[in-house]
Amino acid sequence: MGVVVALTLLSWGSVSGNSGMGAIGTGQAALGLGLGFLCGLACVGAVVYSKRLSDSGMTPLSSLAVRFFLMVALSWTLVGASPDPRVGEAFWPAVVIAVIGVGLPSFLGQVGIKHVEPITASLMDTLSPVFAFLLQLLDGRLTPSPLTLGCILVITALVAVGVVARSRHETRTAPEPATLPAAVPVAGERAA
Repeated sequence: MGVVVALTLLSWGSVSGNSGMGAIGTGQAALGLGLGFLCGLACVGAVVYSKRLSDSGMTPLSSLAVRFFLMVALSWTLVGASPDPRVGEAFWPAVVIAVIGVGLPSFLGQVGIKHVEPITASLMDTLSPVFAFLLQLLDGRLTPSPLTLGCILVITALVAVGVVARSRHETRTAPEPATLPAAVPVAGERAA
């Protein structure tokens, strides 16, 4: 419930102009929130799909190659079709952001998902807003929003508590290793 409250506050901040973007208009904010929701659903699907690939024996690198082949082809098609002359100027900064913001986290996530359940991997994905906020500090067009930072920290803390609680629960409910009962002497045998 705490995460839902923080997300509601973040949504209100976007609509009311209390985010790093400032006042963007209700229509733009609603579009962004809707697309953000769809992105969240897609991320959940990607985590489940990644776990299935890992369980089928694929290595993290080969899993990423399968997952990102279509995305790379689609992205380059859209970039190539863009008439904006600034696309060329943005190429190298975009490559750096793609490696730092997509490639490296995806690789580490794929390695991690090999060892944990999809729900744990999804919970860890909530750290990405922290890094996104830090990267936004480098963009002079954005003003750091105390509301955004506060909500991100609350969500991150709640998720951390959830991951620790889940880990403790799994440790407590794990079956005990089977032990063999002590040998009982059969009638007529001497105990050693």
